[in-house]
Amino acid sequence: MSSLPVAAIVFGVVFTGAIFGQRLSLRLCERHRSPETHDAIKLTTGMLSVLAALVLGLLTASLKNAFDATDSQIRQFAATSILLNAQLRLQRTAQRHGRGCAISWSRGARRLHLPDH
Repeated sequence: MSSLPVAAIVFGVVFTGAIFGQRLSLRLCERHRSPETHDAIKLTTGMLSVLAALVLGLLTASLKNAFDATDSQIRQFAATSILLNAQLRLQRTAQRHGRGCAISWSRGARRLHLPDH
């Protein structure tokens, strides 16, 4: 699900809750609309906001750790690939030198053991 539909759903739910709260507040009795009740609601809202911020902070830290671990693995793979490439180049050079030596040895051995016709 993309971010636009999620944002629209969240906006709809929050907006509907706000409208419902306004309509419900008109029907509440006076003791539920006192300043002490408003203070309790503000305190609860503040605590929930801090808790949500804490959860989002921990989620961000967890994602950063996962990203750093993946980045480290990719860098390790790249370094290993570079080392493998260098080793293969050295081996290819050694094989060419060895092949040249083997060819010259076989030509010399052929001349030595097989007389010219």
